[in-house]
Amino acid sequence: MVIADRPFRCPVTRTRLPAWKPVWRKHYKGTTVYSCDPRHARWRHFSRDEDSQSYVANLVLDPQNSVDVTFVTNLEFIAVEVEGAEPPPQRIKDFELFSTTPTGSVRPIRKDDVLAETEEDLARRASGKRI
Repeated sequence: MVIADRPFRCPVTRTRLPAWKPVWRKHYKGTTVYSCDPRHARWRHFSRDEDSQSYVANLVLDPQNSVDVTFVTNLEFIAVEVEGAEPPPQRIKDFELFSTTPTGSVRPIRKDDVLAETEEDLARRASGKRI
């Protein structure tokens, strides 16, 4: 959570956020997304076999909106470029295909640049930094 001393806009949703109010933040597709919606503070951890979509819907949020899902669950999203007319694969490394409401302000990354958790860990150790 953050509190800003002046109004600002979320770089992802373009929502105007007020000054001196609690604002929740999450990492979203390689950037930070901000929200002052109190429902976005209702975070819960889900294992792979649990149904997170019904939890999101029970909060009266959109289970197809990746920003809503990012705030209230531990799911992580990346936007990946898909070349040609072929449909996207069901899995890319550790990530599974998820149909979401598009967020046009976040640019997709190349499929070859997607790192699995083990690859991220190796890159982090090699660089000595957090990724």
